[in-house]
Amino acid sequence: MIALLLLGLAGYVSAASVGESCITGEWSDWSSCTSSKHCRKEPLPVFSYPMEATDAWDEGRDAMGKIMAEKERQWKAIDECLAKGTCPEHKWRPIPGSHDCTQGLAGDLECLNIHQRSYRNFDELGYVPVAGDINPRGNDIWGWVDPLNNDEYAIAGLSGGTSFVRITDPQNPVTVGFIYTATTFSTWRDIKVIGNYAYIVSEAPDHGLQVFDLTRLRGRTSIEYFEPDAVNNDFGQAHNIVANEDTNFVYVVGSRRGDYPRICAGGLQVFDVKEPLNPTFVGCFGDDGYVHDAQCVVYHGPDTRYIGREICFSFNENSLTLVDVTDKSNMRMITKTGYINVAYTHQGWVTENHELVLLDDELDENGQTPDRQFTKTYAWDVRDLQNPTLRSIFEASVRSIDHNQYILGDLTFQSNYESGLRVLHINEATYELNLVAFIDIYPIRTAAEFNGAWSVYPYFPSGNVVIQSINHGLFVVEPDMPAIRKQIQSKAIYAEQTRSRPVLSVNKGSYCPALVETKTCDAPVLC
Repeated sequence: MIALLLLGLAGYVSAASVGESCITGEWSDWSSCTSSKHCRKEPLPVFSYPMEATDAWDEGRDAMGKIMAEKERQWKAIDECLAKGTCPEHKWRPIPGSHDCTQGLAGDLECLNIHQRSYRNFDELGYVPVAGDINPRGNDIWGWVDPLNNDEYAIAGLSGGTSFVRITDPQNPVTVGFIYTATTFSTWRDIKVIGNYAYIVSEAPDHGLQVFDLTRLRGRTSIEYFEPDAVNNDFGQAHNIVANEDTNFVYVVGSRRGDYPRICAGGLQVFDVKEPLNPTFVGCFGDDGYVHDAQCVVYHGPDTRYIGREICFSFNENSLTLVDVTDKSNMRMITKTGYINVAYTHQGWVTENHELVLLDDELDENGQTPDRQFTKTYAWDVRDLQNPTLRSIFEASVRSIDHNQYILGDLTFQSNYESGLRVLHINEATYELNLVAFIDIYPIRTAAEFNGAWSVYPYFPSGNVVIQSINHGLFVVEPDMPAIRKQIQSKAIYAEQTRSRPVLSVNKGSYCPALVETKTCDAPVLC
């Protein structure tokens, strides 16, 4: 698979051309062949270890503040260099329309077994920026399927609000609604859905919980700017929201403003939404302090002590923390487990049989040591909820930062910032992962920085997947499932080589050709 330059696209010129809209330099040499399976030089006999719960202010919470500040710094630097005209490569814009993944490119996006079906920028998502939001950003993404007519909707978070896009026809998405932020803009916004209602939180000060009746979108053919149907102000800002559709509870996490009645030390803050427009606070678990993200399920795994109980798999900055939340007046920690090379425990997801958790760490690619180079995914054996054990660490063929992932069947869909959406096959018997598909929505480069894919939603019945880009907006993509299954059956370990070329100059509004090319290669694994 080689990502070849698509000839004939308007404005695509070589460095020798003059007066055209996009001028590029020469290709670099191909990189060395890098496998997604790496051999460790030293034995690592202890991958994970038990920890004591603490609700004290910890280094992890400070790390979260540093991450947020570093993201803002990087984005500001890009904005400033664009204003000065010193980084023309950041003027790259996606090519709209539908593009099959052919010879490694979908339009000008590097790909493997995933097609681009459409793209919508922030303007097309209906966002007229609020005061002060000079350079809008995209963030979270979720989805809803109308039970009456099976229409599919992407719910796309932006710095200044939430956009609702019907994607039933994936090649022709229609923006049908928008809700503005409750207070001011913030890069951080998170959305989850229970039934026909969306629940929205933000790091914007004093934002609280917005609730929106999604059936108001039914039948619309153009955008309407809505007010939320309800707002709960028991808390101000929050970093994330978790939803359990089976129990009708939402869990607000990462609340940090102490002058509100409900912050729960930044931990699990539980609201009953059986009456969707009247979210009612019912309990608090702050015994392990700040929770960055979680997944809460009615447990049906092999640990018979907990079958039928509601369990939250929490990702608490420096640990995987399991909490029994069945009794909201007496929620209890089951266990807290740390792991090797922990930097910032960000997010994760449990397999459908509740036997394995995949965890992503947002800072473990930013060190200087050899074991902190490639994007890592941590595979945990959770068949014994009182003794979670880290069994393996998958290392990708690229170095980028992993952010959010969601499991569907034996596949995990990962939004990995500058390397885009990457789909891994899960071999539960061996705890091994292998890349089987990807699409890079930030093809300028791949580095351990905070641009590109913020999040992904893979649960539409159609099989289409939506990705929200920090820099550009909403992508609707279609995984090629027959090709993915063929890739899995081949049992080949993915390996790649890349090369890149610079943008020398580009006119406003112009499209540039692919700046990075990738090809598969053979990298023998000798371990």
